[in-house]
Amino acid sequence: MNGARIKTWHGGQGECHSVSFKHSNFTNVMNPLLIDQHYFAESAKETSAVKISNITYENLHGTTNILTPSAINLGCSRLVSCTGLYFNNIFFTPARNSVKLKSTCINAKGKTWGRIEPPLSCLNH
Repeated sequence: MNGARIKTWHGGQGECHSVSFKHSNFTNVMNPLLIDQHYFAESAKETSAVKISNITYENLHGTTNILTPSAINLGCSRLVSCTGLYFNNIFFTPARNSVKLKSTCINAKGKTWGRIEPPLSCLNH
């Protein structure tokens, strides 16, 4: 099960903008917060990408059952960065206490305010 997820096909075109994910509690999800611009990537060569911009994540909480520690995973295109990503009061904990959660970012630009857990120190401003 997924939480707040945006996925685009590798080499896709167009735009995804002005989307909000607000006031949600996720229980035992695999991908609490995910942008995947490399969905179903068959090759490493990127020729085009969907432009993702003005996305708001606010008051999202819950637990994750992920096998990898990335609770917040922002995998944006190397050709077209994700811009205008806004995060406010985001808090995820592992379903099993043995995992320390983290955030990962590829070419993601935005701002945070309020409590963000795991921290989004990888986000470009």
